[in-house]
Amino acid sequence: MKIITLNLARKDDLGMDYDARIKSVAEFLDKEGADIVCFQEVSFSDSQSLADDINQLMKKPYKNVWSKLSRKCKIANLAPAKRATSMKKMYAKDKNAIFTDGEAIMSNLDLIKQKTIHLHKVPNDERGRRDPHPHIVQSLDFGDIKISNIHFAANNNAHFQLEETLNKIKHDRIIIGDFNMTSAMINEYRSLWQDDYREASEFYDYVSFPADGVAYDHVLIPKKYKLKSLRTQDGLSDHSAVIIELVDL
Repeated sequence: MKIITLNLARKDDLGMDYDARIKSVAEFLDKEGADIVCFQEVSFSDSQSLADDINQLMKKPYKNVWSKLSRKCKIANLAPAKRATSMKKMYAKDKNAIFTDGEAIMSNLDLIKQKTIHLHKVPNDERGRRDPHPHIVQSLDFGDIKISNIHFAANNNAHFQLEETLNKIKHDRIIIGDFNMTSAMINEYRSLWQDDYREASEFYDYVSFPADGVAYDHVLIPKKYKLKSLRTQDGLSDHSAVIIELVDL
């Protein structure tokens, strides 16, 4: 079973042509042929998500794209912060533009059940209600394969959302996505997950956010699986895509 996770990054100032970038993501997915793809920082338009746009660019598109909106606010109302400042600059011509962000899962597997878990606001969330942190866990069941796509808060308190997630789901699920926690932070809170999970960075030393030289994108793997391989692909976003292969024990 091959799974890919990628924080897409919205239309921001990555210094990359946006249309060319999402075309590259589509070409990358065609080449990899993963069973499940998990996206974070997915922008939404009137009728579909960025994940739908990428899927339509693929030569062999996935049968299904499940997208969930996690946060939405008017650009002019963004709370003052480094990211908000860059986004205000980006949308300078349209202060009424709506900023959207969410998660998406793509797959050809047959969906049995889906559920969205809403997480609480984390302590010391300086952005507040006008620019809320991501707050959902997107959980899908494909028969015995159960996966939760996550994007936790980026303020050194992501462990609160990790703990809440683990308290709200059964521990036979693969948890994957942008944890906004380094490998060292994941290990610091291993008491939360070590009884039921292995974590990918225990087996592979990798970087998923090249600008900082660290891994923020992780996989908690139920102990019924073995991690067969892990590799990354740069150049698609500010995050690297993380590609894993799992086998049953």
